[in-house]
Amino acid sequence: MSDYELTEHALADLEDIIDYVAGIKHNPEGAAVVLDYLYQAMEEVATRPERGHPRPDLTNRPVYSYRKSKAHKYYLIFDPHSRPVRILRVVSVRRDFHFLLED
Repeated sequence: MSDYELTEHALADLEDIIDYVAGIKHNPEGAAVVLDYLYQAMEEVATRPERGHPRPDLTNRPVYSYRKSKAHKYYLIFDPHSRPVRILRVVSVRRDFHFLLED
């Protein structure tokens, strides 16, 4: 297992995503698949943070974003320089990144 940690915001993001997929979309099996996929992505950035991309277009903070595949709806926003790697947010491609990265 790789070394990463989730911020409170990232944990809340995961809960929101799972609640949305399982509850609103009525797809608990899909929620489990999404959660597994996101944890795989977290392992990948913890192992190789350079997989992510700097995002000066979103924030002046030194964060990277990573989406495991273009077909996937969620980005990990993380600090590639921290050890363990800090997962700051887990956000849908449809969310307002600028707003979410303000705090």
